[in-house]
Amino acid sequence: SGTVRTNGGAGGSGSYCQGGGGAGGRIAVSANGFGSVVFQAQGGPSNSQRGGAGTVYFDDLGTGTTTLQLGNGGVAGAASTHDAGDLILDALQCTAGADFDVDTTLTVGSVQVSDAAGLQLQAATITNLLVSDASTLVADDTLTVGTLTVELASNVTHSPGDADFLIDASGDVSLDDSSSMTADGLGFSAESGPGAG
Repeated sequence: SGTVRTNGGAGGSGSYCQGGGGAGGRIAVSANGFGSVVFQAQGGPSNSQRGGAGTVYFDDLGTGTTTLQLGNGGVAGAASTHDAGDLILDALQCTAGADFDVDTTLTVGSVQVSDAAGLQLQAATITNLLVSDASTLVADDTLTVGTLTVELASNVTHSPGDADFLIDASGDVSLDDSSSMTADGLGFSAESGPGAG
């Protein structure tokens, strides 16, 4: 039991000091199971912007699986970015206000985006994808999925001006009544794009 933490520091709070909170750090654990230990890498608080979530990486020697977790204590903060090589995992969990921007190719078995979290992807291959609890998935290239579930006031969309948004699903796609897949107002700006006159 116990807690392993690498949370970001607090931002400035004075009248002339409104800096954002520090980002959460990185934790990497390789073990044969993790018991009841709590791992935490949250962004620091601030009067202007909370810091971005850090990452917790689990390499479970017992099951041979790898999991990357991001959580920000239920408070939205700055985006956390991965842009240093393709990301290959068994599971990715982006929860509790975390905002994760993956600027490289993502290949993963199971992805959970939940509890008001955000995930932005380029090209990605995901076996099972869940977007839940007021969360947002932004897909800016081909998203190849086995199953996709969007529920509980969540949204799937793309960035403004992006022309490569495509969902290629080999299995079930489920969208509940409170959720959406939208591209409203996200086309090219005036006098730009392939159809500019």
